[in-house]
Amino acid sequence: MLSIYLTDTQQHVQFNDYPSDQPVKFLLNLKKIFPSTGDLLLPVLPEDNDLENVTWESTSKDFEIFKKLLAGWGVIELRLNAITAYKDKNFANELIKQAQAKRKKVAQKNHQLSLV
Repeated sequence: MLSIYLTDTQQHVQFNDYPSDQPVKFLLNLKKIFPSTGDLLLPVLPEDNDLENVTWESTSKDFEIFKKLLAGWGVIELRLNAITAYKDKNFANELIKQAQAKRKKVAQKNHQLSLV
């Protein structure tokens, strides 16, 4: 479970709608895929530096964006798992490369689009 402090409303919220039992590891892996998520949730280390007790800070707006990102990522992950189950891994890897190339092409045409 993630313990998140919303700085704009000064509220503490608990969030557990993510596909892992290790929240810190999950968020670090998510930040590798989506580097901009580093700005949505900021880690706050406890005094004893125990990563199991990390809390997070965010604004209400950024937290809503984060929840939408997780929901979208869940759909993508399900589709990729289905593709790898019914096709081979090389097919899934090629599909991902094509999607990345298309995303890069769209980003070049529309450079004003937000990454989030």
